[in-house]
Amino acid sequence: MNIGLPCLTTIFLFIITVVSFVILTYSCLRHLPFAKVFFLGIVFAISFALKFPDPRHPFHGLEYEDCYVYQASSRLMWLSNCKIPQNNSFYTETCSVGSIENCISTESIYNYIGFPSVLVLSYFIFGYSPGIAHIISALAVSLSLLGIFVIAFRLLNDFRSAIICSIVLAILPLANTYASTTSAEPLSSFIVVTSVMTFMSYISNNTWRDRIIMYVAVVSSITMAILGKRENIILVGVLPVGWLWNKTKSISYKIIWKYFIRC
Repeated sequence: MNIGLPCLTTIFLFIITVVSFVILTYSCLRHLPFAKVFFLGIVFAISFALKFPDPRHPFHGLEYEDCYVYQASSRLMWLSNCKIPQNNSFYTETCSVGSIENCISTESIYNYIGFPSVLVLSYFIFGYSPGIAHIISALAVSLSLLGIFVIAFRLLNDFRSAIICSIVLAILPLANTYASTTSAEPLSSFIVVTSVMTFMSYISNNTWRDRIIMYVAVVSSITMAILGKRENIILVGVLPVGWLWNKTKSISYKIIWKYFIRC
């Protein structure tokens, strides 16, 4: 099967991102008592149930073109064995002349192919269904809940505070309303959360082997985040600045303690 390079590259980056998320989440949860992990699992299940789309009346969203173009593009990519997008373009393409089954000419929609490529991967695994996009979006936001827990627990080292962060996302009305839409934002939120998780793991690892592995994970997840939504390029600046601010803050506290408070 001749698969186009842009689609194949994006799917590969997504797989690395998902594997990184699973490993980092497991490495955090395996140290917790079973009762706490079970409680977090209940919160996740409730969150997914609240966000699960109604198959009779699925909510696509309020942004007209973004609500439909990703599904149309992903089906076109799937039927062409990912030969579309053409010319090694990472832009979303839809059929402009002809039909999706017999497309004569395509037109670029200047959104990246992150979400459509993930949909194509799901079509290859489960077969085509128009409802898959809604389920993936709902699952992505629910998985973000686990990522938020991991990030909060690593920052605060307190289960209660971390679980409160997860519960807020689980019951937030706006998140539950838009979680199953077919726009790029739900999946993008999961990838952004994973990018933060991998970056935190990268800066906290001391061995060269682990740092190299996490560097690959960081680059892959941030690149996938940008391919999901171009606005996520802000991660390239925000994450290093956040790390630098945290290091500077720690140094400042040590100086203040050593030269002013202790004496």
